[in-house]
Amino acid sequence: MNFDLRRNWRFVGALGALAVFTVIHFLFYRPAAARYQAALASAGGIGAVFRSGSQHAPIPPRTFSLIANNTLKSGDAEERGSSGELGVLFLEDLGRFAASSGLVVISSEPQAVSQDKLTSMIRAHMVLRGTYSEIASFFGGLSDSGELITVDAFQITEGPGGQDLLDLGVSRLYLKQPEATR
Repeated sequence: MNFDLRRNWRFVGALGALAVFTVIHFLFYRPAAARYQAALASAGGIGAVFRSGSQHAPIPPRTFSLIANNTLKSGDAEERGSSGELGVLFLEDLGRFAASSGLVVISSEPQAVSQDKLTSMIRAHMVLRGTYSEIASFFGGLSDSGELITVDAFQITEGPGGQDLLDLGVSRLYLKQPEATR
């Protein structure tokens, strides 16, 4: 049996494509699928918040990641919210966003924390100083953060030396993970 490569180039090409796709499957797809399944398992009851009794399509991975990154256990959210820890962490995050944008924090103060059955809302008030482009960069950083942050109110006033003042009211939302029932 003499195997002629020129006559069987399609077969050899198909075997090569099979080998490439097999390597890609085992190196990239399977680990990603395993991470997604592990995230689903670790999220526990997070799907119960979004189910109303009927069968729904699975949550897309990016949406699931956004929800999982903004979820706290119900008891943990109550405790950390009432102690002021969530407010302090929120102000630290806002301060980091401001510093990375080149803004100077003039003042910052936590506001009331609202707790209900499914969410915790942390509010803060800040006054920042910088150029208009730094303020725009700050808002861009907030929108790209992957956190559920809303800007409730803001006012930009002209300041001395080309520096503007940003008076900002902002909120951070945490979803509460339901307690497991037995």
